[in-house]
Amino acid sequence: MHNGLRVARRMLATVSLALLAMAVFTPATGQAGAPPAASAAVAPVKTINHLQFRVKDPRKSFEFYMKLFGGHLIDTSPNGWTMMLADTKEWLSFGRIPAGSSAKPGTLDHAGIGVDLKNPTQLRQALAEAFPNGKVSSPGKPGDLTYDRSIYVSDPDGFSLQLISAKDDGHLPRADKTPAAPRTPAKGFVRFRGLNHLSLAVTNREASRDFYAKLFGTTVRDQNRGQINVTLPGAGAWISLLLVNPRSPVPAGQLHHLGVGIDYPSDIPGIDALRVRLKAAFPDGDVRSPGEPSPSMEANYNRSIYVTDPDGVSLQLVTSKDDGWLAAATKQ
Repeated sequence: MHNGLRVARRMLATVSLALLAMAVFTPATGQAGAPPAASAAVAPVKTINHLQFRVKDPRKSFEFYMKLFGGHLIDTSPNGWTMMLADTKEWLSFGRIPAGSSAKPGTLDHAGIGVDLKNPTQLRQALAEAFPNGKVSSPGKPGDLTYDRSIYVSDPDGFSLQLISAKDDGHLPRADKTPAAPRTPAKGFVRFRGLNHLSLAVTNREASRDFYAKLFGTTVRDQNRGQINVTLPGAGAWISLLLVNPRSPVPAGQLHHLGVGIDYPSDIPGIDALRVRLKAAFPDGDVRSPGEPSPSMEANYNRSIYVTDPDGVSLQLVTSKDDGWLAAATKQ
């Protein structure tokens, strides 16, 4: 009996040590100090709900994105316009730059991330406790139409994230009765499928990786010397944390480029022909592809096409199934 009891205790100790090891070394990374799992996220992500850009002319921006992706106008105001992208639930906001502001056209004011916002007061408190340097706030004051609609938090480089209901449709608090343009739906040049990824310039990839893991439950997809790609579980999208480059004009805390998931038009035979057609349709869009022409369809040149919007935002058109793999990367 006593021998059996000693054996049982040794087995229990062995199992306990194994469980402890599993808690410290996760299968996803095989390293100590791994980012928290999605279930431990403060605000589990559901969608990339919307993006707000600073622009010179909201009408001009609206017309460009309508022509490229299609959709419909949501609302207009003197300060900016909102539009729904194609037939999805993702939208864009074009905020006019106020007179005297130092804001530059083409910068991303914030990214709206769809979360479960059933209890904004509780979430605000949890965010403030988890991210004491995150400048957690809500617009307006308690009782305002905007206060419980969203919560803002800043990442380590000051990039602003607006946590909002995944069902938020972009309407203004008091919708305009007579918009500055028709709300008529229209198709775009390409079939928009979703906001595929955000490429953000960061100063410390690991600090940003850990921040987004703690906030949203992101997991590392892969990485190389210059960037880490993290998956937004549940959103069908990802974020590329791109180490800031002294030669790049994009400072830390800003959008390097926006990845847009599309279906290549079935009536255009191949990506080469699509590039030609895009150049003709958007002569001021600086249409190009990275790298050099290659027969390999996995080459960067054949993987995506870049188009620049009227304010200088770089849009990377990729297939909607692109999951952010790096050509020469190591999974962490």
